[in-house]
Amino acid sequence: MDLWPPSVSGVLFFWEAFVSGTAHSDSGVRDAATAARYFLENENNLQRVNAISAEDPLSLIGAAAIWSGWVNNPSYLHKPVLVLKPNEPFDGRIHNIDC
Repeated sequence: MDLWPPSVSGVLFFWEAFVSGTAHSDSGVRDAATAARYFLENENNLQRVNAISAEDPLSLIGAAAIWSGWVNNPSYLHKPVLVLKPNEPFDGRIHNIDC
């Protein structure tokens, strides 16, 4: 998280969102917008807004990476990951894109 934003292009940065409580809506698309907006507003201070403070967390991203075969090292289950937990919902307009 200390390396974000990156100084080079082509970086894949995984993070998790926990949109709940007052930030949660009845729309998955709106919740995704809430998470994306929160990331953009805080991308220069990600460590400060990380909702995870455990020293030995269970990483869902690590579990997915192992399950997919992308990595095979079980230590990925406990690598720290960025989890953003916004406290306000996105209240802007959402434009759905039909593909």
